[in-house]
Order: sequence, then C-alpha cells, then structure tokens
Amino acid sequence: MWLVIAVASLCSHSPSDIELYQDNDTIVMLESVEIRSEKHELFTGSVKRQGIDHSIIKDNQHSDVATLLSTHTPVSVKSYGPGILATTSLRGGSASHTAFVWNGFNLQSPMHAQNDLSLIPVSFADEMEVQYSGGSALWGTGTVGGAVIMNNKPDFSPGIQAGYHSSATSNSDFHNSINTSWSNGVFATSLRLFHDHSKNQYFYINSRLPDNPKEKQEHAGFKGWGLLQETHYKPNNNNVFSIRAWHQQYRRKIPPTLFQNKAQARQDDDFLRLTAQWQGLFNNIRLDVKTGYFEDYIYYYDNTSIDSESRSQKQISEAELRYYLTEKNTFSMGFNHQYIKADVDDYSTEPSENKYTITASWRRKNEPENLIASLNFRQKFTKEYDVEPTPGLGITYKPLDKLAINANVARSYRLPTLNDRYWSPGGNPDLKPESGWTQDINFELSNIIISNTTDNLKSSISLDNASIAVFHRKMTNWISWTPGSGGLWTPQNILEVRSYGAEVSNTLAYKYTGKLNIRTTIFYSWTKSLYEETGRENDASIGKQLVYTPEHQAGININISAGSYRLSYNHRLTGRRYTTSDNSRWLEPYDLADISAEYTRKIMSVKTSVFIKIHNLWNRDYEVMQARPMPLRYFRAGLNINIGHN
Repeated sequence: MWLVIAVASLCSHSPSDIELYQDNDTIVMLESVEIRSEKHELFTGSVKRQGIDHSIIKDNQHSDVATLLSTHTPVSVKSYGPGILATTSLRGGSASHTAFVWNGFNLQSPMHAQNDLSLIPVSFADEMEVQYSGGSALWGTGTVGGAVIMNNKPDFSPGIQAGYHSSATSNSDFHNSINTSWSNGVFATSLRLFHDHSKNQYFYINSRLPDNPKEKQEHAGFKGWGLLQETHYKPNNNNVFSIRAWHQQYRRKIPPTLFQNKAQARQDDDFLRLTAQWQGLFNNIRLDVKTGYFEDYIYYYDNTSIDSESRSQKQISEAELRYYLTEKNTFSMGFNHQYIKADVDDYSTEPSENKYTITASWRRKNEPENLIASLNFRQKFTKEYDVEPTPGLGITYKPLDKLAINANVARSYRLPTLNDRYWSPGGNPDLKPESGWTQDINFELSNIIISNTTDNLKSSISLDNASIAVFHRKMTNWISWTPGSGGLWTPQNILEVRSYGAEVSNTLAYKYTGKLNIRTTIFYSWTKSLYEETGRENDASIGKQLVYTPEHQAGININISAGSYRLSYNHRLTGRRYTTSDNSRWLEPYDLADISAEYTRKIMSVKTSVFIKIHNLWNRDYEVMQARPMPLRYFRAGLNINIGHN
C-alpha cells in the first residue's frame, strides 16, 4: 500500500532572519532554507545532544545505525549478532525507553515500543544525533532515556549528483548502495537504494563446550533491500513542500544460542514509511503541517511450533504554529493525532486506538544570549489511560563565550504497549503508565583554538567540544515481564527504578600546514540503574543493577588524514553486564577495536576512494547478550564513487 504525503519545511529563524528573507533573494538566503526537524534544537537547546559528524556518516555507508552508535557514542547497544536484533539503552533505560525520530516523527512500534536499529542503513541518513535525557514533553511516550534522531536534508543547489558504494567482508557479506539527486533550485528530488546479501558465516568461540573450540556460524545469513525517495518543492523562500517514501524488506535467519544444537528460526521484516510536510513562513509566524503513514510487518517461524504474523499500522497528523513574539521570545503550540491498529496472531483481540495530544513551548533568550530558558508542555488524551501532564524546563547560561552550563528538569512517561496489554497468554490490560522525573546538568566548552605560525608553517590545536554531564532519574510503575502462577510470564507494574550517573567526552583536533590533520574523540560514561522497589518481600534484586546495563563504557576514535590518505582507529570498552536481577550472574567486560585505511583520488567531478577495514582487530571473544557469540576478527574492503555536477 502506497500513500503520498507532503512535508514542507522551512527553517525557523529569529525576526531579524525573517526580514532578510523578505528583502534579499540571493543564493546566500536560499542556502538557509532547509527541510529539517529543528524543533528539538530550538526548544530543548539545553538538553545534551551529540551530533555524529557528516564525515563519519559517509565513512559508514556499509553499516547500520546500531553499529554506528556503538562505535561513536556512549549509547549502550544490545546486539544479538551481526544483522540480528539490535536495540539501544540510554542512561540506564530499557529498549522501549529510547525514541527513534525520523524527520520529526517518533517511529517507536505500537506493538513493543522498540526499534531494531540493525535494519536502519546509515546510507539513508544525512544527519544523525543522540539526544540524552527525558524528552517526553517533546517526543511523547517512551522518550525516557532519550532519542536517536535521523534527518534527511534536501539540497536545492542546481545540479546533479550520484554516488555508489560497494563493500564485501571475509564473512561473505556483500553491501551495495546507490544515491542520486537532482535540483533546479525550485524542485529537488533524490533516490537512495541499498541491497544486502550476506551468508554471515563468522567464526566464534563456543565457551559452552570443553576446550572452548572455534566454530563457524552457519545459520545467520540475511538479505534485504530498501529505497528512500524524496521530492521537495520550494516555489519561494517562504514555502517548502516535501514528500518522502521509505520502503524496506529483510529476510533473516536467526542463529542458535550456545545452548541450542541447531536452529531453524527465520524472520521476515517489512516496513513502509510515507510522509508529507508543508512549512510556511508569514512575517513572524511559521506554520508546520505534516502527516505520515507507517506500517510494520513481522513474520517469525521456526519450522517446529511457532508460526506468527504481526502487522501494525500507525497514522500521525500534526500541526504546529510558531509565533516569534519578539526577538527575545518565541512561542509554539501544536496538535497531534495518532491512530494505531494491530493485527497479531498472538493477540486476544485486534486493537485500534485514537490518541490526541496538545503541546505548547516557550523560549526566551536574553541579550547577548548569555541566558536562554525554554519551557515545554505536553498533554496526551487517550480513552485507555488518564495521562498526567508532561512539562519540561531547560536553562542555558553562558558565563563565558566558550563555556555553557545547561540544566534541565522534565517529566517522562511510557504508556503500556499493545504487547503488554493484549499478548495471549500473559497480557495485562490493567497496567498503569510508567512515570517519573529526570534532572541533569551539563558543562560544555567549545571552539578553543591555539595556533602557531613560524617560517610559513602553521599548526593549530583546537578543542572542538568538551563536556561533563551528570543526570538523575526516578521512574515508578516500571513495567517488567515476570513469571507468574504456573510459570506464565506476564507484565506487572512492580518496579521502582532509580538511575544516575555521569558522562564525559571531548574532541581534539590538530592541523599542520593544511597537510596533516588529526582528530581525536574520547568518551566515558558511568551509569547506575538500580531496582529500588519491586513489591516482593525480601527481593534479592533490591539495590542491584538492571540486567544488561553496563556501569562503565568508554571509547576513543582517532582519525589521521594526510593528503589523499586517511587512517582511522576506534577502540571501545564495555563493562560487566548482569544477566540476572539479583546480579548473581554476569557477562565479562570486553574491549573491541577497528582500524581502517582509505585512499581518495579526485579527477574533475569524479571522486573515488578505496578502503580496507579490520573489525575486532585484537580478535576478542565476547558476548553482548548471553549465549549469543559475536564474530572474531574479520575484514572488509570497499569502493566509493561520487559524481557531482553543479
């Protein structure tokens, strides 16, 4: 089923910017017109956000979003293996506590409130960003730990561009992707395609057998393809219309655990995402109207006893009015409607629901912008639950030009999913929504440059960004699936969970006479996420760390470029993860390293690069999830070709 839905987007600007739009019609002004979702930038500027550099996105065209996040951010990724289910955990939350936002739409599944990021190709992203801290006031249910934000940007610069990527690994993985774009300054259209075909026959250590033999994974192959088509129309500087269509299919074999002799399980994943937007700017008022249709289909079978189909449909319509009251004050109010429906073999019924939401935001900046305050409010109305109001307050103070102090306090919530309520047997229709408060503060230094010039030789060291953040969150009515009478697993509101911790990161860059560039990023996160109350007497899990939540994570990325050559090294460490709620069993800490080398050559308008990459350089034996062995060392080689004519 195909829908065409239009989203227009015109950047929000201060009143002084609006005057420039009216008085100047130059190319400079056109470059400021972008289709993007920047509400989170304007009204939650005090929340810690980590953008992933554009060059990193381009270097990982063969990867999925889960791999990108695990390599370049402190986000905890729970991976069951290459090409298999991968979810995220932010600041001690569960997989259903992280929103995945695509061009302003929260794509959390209504069935399980998760997103399998192993299915999202990096080649479909222009911008990637991680927003830390609770964001329910902005993105709604489920944004307890934070959000992963993916945007697509149109390019109205007249011309044609095309790109091709191809890579293969020693595990018989083959990835190919193509992207093309065209614009005449008024219309802009682009098409992206990818195709994966992988036997995924990697070697691993079977630690459950005597002498820990080295074995080869034979049942983990996958194949899939997807396309993302965008068309944008900008008749003038005050109106932009957009249509996007994203369709994808994957067929995957589910590898056995180390406790199984063999596996026959397979899973098919299909989804369709269609959106349309319009944004218009009228003096000091901006209107943003958008709608989207999202359909997910999962077919799981194991040739023995399980043969299950799941299909969900979600339709979202939203309107926002933004009013620039003065140069210091901006106000926004909006309305959102969602209709969800699911047809699942394992449900006791075929549920369908309507949900309505009103939002309001206010932002004030004091000249010369050394103090910015923002207030967000969301109220959801649904027949099934009485949802409490969801406010959020953020303040940014800049005592120095290079130093910013950001503080936030916000309410977060998560509604029970359709699986929680209707799964048969085991679903619990009497569940209450999860609810809690988040507080955090972030100290950030940026753009500090030290340069030296002698004998026409120039070198510089810059601290692009350095931050220290601390956070605290307490959630009540935490939903947990636990065994009940007769051993039947069922969800209950039995948990009270407190999470707190700190995150440190910095990015340093060294440049020498324009020929040598070294860029280094270091990060560390400490996360405590503890069971505080379960409702069970003498529960051994009280005061213990949540399962699969590492207390310590760290990483370093080093990128060295000299002329046409580039060398990249990535090393990351993940601490102990407990596999039982009483913390009596755990998975050992592990460290991983990747290294890659690339050579680039440009002839006229054709830019070509070849690269080779070694994954798991030091050949570590590790498990991210219990009894799910991960690959030992393997190799990847690839080719990139980009053609541009403006």
